[in-house]
Amino acid sequence: MLASTQTPKTQPVAKAAATETDPDADGPSAIAVETANKPILSPAEMFSCLSTQFNKATSRKTRIGIFDFYTSLISTLGMNFAETNYVTIVKHFFTEIVTTPRPPGARDDSVLIIKLVGIILRDLIGIRLLSEQGQISAIQELSSSYLKKWPALMPGQIAPDSPVLVIALKEVAGLVQQLGNAPPPVQEAIADPLVTLLGHPSLDTRVAAAWALRNFCYAAPLRIPKIVLSVLELVQRDMATIATPTAPSDIATRSIGHAYGLGALFSVIPERPLYVSADLSAKVFDTATQLLRRAGEHDMHVASVEIEVAWTIIAALMALGPSFVRANLPQLLVLWRNALPKPTTKDTSSNRDMEQWSFLLHVRSCALGAVRAFLQHNTQVLASRDVVRRLAGLLGNALALANAFVTSQTPASGPGGSPNTNNLGIVDPSATLAVTREALLRRLIYQCFAHVGYTSLPEATQMSLLQSTSALFSSPEGFQGSALQAAIASAGNFTSLWNTTDGYAYGVTTLSVTEDEDALTSAGSLPGQRDKLNRDSIEAKIDSLVSSFRSCSFYAYVPHRRVQITQPVIGSCEYDALMLCHAQAGVSELEWPEPPPPSTAVVDAAIELFAALLPLQDVTSCKAVVRDVIESTRSPKLEKNAGRKAAVVVNSTIALTLTLRVAASSSSRQTRDSFGSTQIGDLLSSFLKVSTSLVFLFH
Repeated sequence: MLASTQTPKTQPVAKAAATETDPDADGPSAIAVETANKPILSPAEMFSCLSTQFNKATSRKTRIGIFDFYTSLISTLGMNFAETNYVTIVKHFFTEIVTTPRPPGARDDSVLIIKLVGIILRDLIGIRLLSEQGQISAIQELSSSYLKKWPALMPGQIAPDSPVLVIALKEVAGLVQQLGNAPPPVQEAIADPLVTLLGHPSLDTRVAAAWALRNFCYAAPLRIPKIVLSVLELVQRDMATIATPTAPSDIATRSIGHAYGLGALFSVIPERPLYVSADLSAKVFDTATQLLRRAGEHDMHVASVEIEVAWTIIAALMALGPSFVRANLPQLLVLWRNALPKPTTKDTSSNRDMEQWSFLLHVRSCALGAVRAFLQHNTQVLASRDVVRRLAGLLGNALALANAFVTSQTPASGPGGSPNTNNLGIVDPSATLAVTREALLRRLIYQCFAHVGYTSLPEATQMSLLQSTSALFSSPEGFQGSALQAAIASAGNFTSLWNTTDGYAYGVTTLSVTEDEDALTSAGSLPGQRDKLNRDSIEAKIDSLVSSFRSCSFYAYVPHRRVQITQPVIGSCEYDALMLCHAQAGVSELEWPEPPPPSTAVVDAAIELFAALLPLQDVTSCKAVVRDVIESTRSPKLEKNAGRKAAVVVNSTIALTLTLRVAASSSSRQTRDSFGSTQIGDLLSSFLKVSTSLVFLFH
């Protein structure tokens, strides 16, 4: 019906046409009636019919359903309408959807809207409805109307909001990637704004700008040397002034954004090796090492920025591969040893305040980001037995500090409270930051251990990791949500784990377990899989956001019924900005990374490490670990928090199921003997039968 309003209709149009010679004219105000062909509603008025209902809606299902209407409407109107009215469409979404004031809520609501608008602009309009010339015009429009308007330099000029810039940057990146090259009009339109936006105060915008800059430089490789030198100069300028009294107030965020941009640029170099000299890479590495040496001379606030910038750059350089890393490996090992020392009694003192804990955790997580990048890109060539042994020791040091922090916060945490609150129950920003950084650190530790290799780890280390990981995803005390959330669940108002909208959902994992490909019913559940319901791919993508926010699903099989259980956690690249620095096969295959938030990502990493390590243990150890996990799901403490109980059951079920999958594919005789034993088989069989039923009830 709305689409029909854009079909020209014959409508009466009043016209002052009376003349002196017209005998029928009734005075000078006489009006003649003509007909004209025009739409019943303008495009802006038509779209407003949907946005009005969207802004009134309080349910996520309703909002997502309205975007299904947007998809059908724009598809029906077709290519000519989309190209002709592209400016109107973009303006409508940005002004009437994205920037419309709403009551304060969870961050997930903002990210959800960004995702919904992004699907319309990218998957529908950008890919399906725009011609090549339309794509170029779209890039120019997004740049001139939004990207170039930050910062606001003219009096009375208002800079676009951060969510608007994020959507525009992601769409520009997608359009450049779609074009496959960057013609001169595109280069002139976006080269300078992308570099400028690296200094935006918002982390989301900085990461999106770095992502767009990466795609742009891949499409225009001749621009790489100039832009690398330009961004490097900005980093050096920031670092030269950060410790001075005249340093700008936004120097910290700006310098980190420039580091992200530099990291994203260096991730392109392995795919465009002929455009950047080795001398430039060496110069960048020297800059990073100098920052690490200077950090000890400054206070925590300045040192924290210098350390993050330095390790971000080093992590990006790891993507250059053994040809670069081999010559610098001895120096890197020294730097890692200094950044990841064995914690002392002073380091783990209970007298430390949250700001000090946050700094210690931050230093180690930054260093481990570079370690992860090194292991990801250089393990097969450079990770000798000696290097692996030394890195495993450093990872153990970092894990000891993370455990010490958790121990120091135990009295304040638990289902009835949170380490994020002070004695008065008020949210403490410094405590929140420290908890987040501990989750980041622990996730990196688990990921690095996975890259190091399990067989090279001593048995004592493997058992310690198993205990650490199982406690994280199955412990009743592992809940880090708000006291209010726990109180709601305890009062009997808990309805479903999958309807939770706080981005944490009582600590449930986002990992998926499926019986087979045929069991999947939603598009995108597996790469390249066609939707079983024969829906349009865009429609299926939007529908998957109703309660999932991710394309992965866990299926619980109960008698005579199959239940799809989706994850209520939304991911975004800013949760792990170093993913920008990871080398990929080619930018044409890249999609915007969407890792989950740190509190969820660490649970995912723990389950993956647990599933890989447990099959390597003997029968006795396997039985003890499995029994501990099962007993955790039956803990009386969980009866006071139905939400956490649901999360623990789901996490444990997925962890044990993935473990069985790893064991089934293993060629090790010890693994076959362990999981082929009746003792472990009976434990797992009885638990999985009960857990799948519980998962169904929690749904």
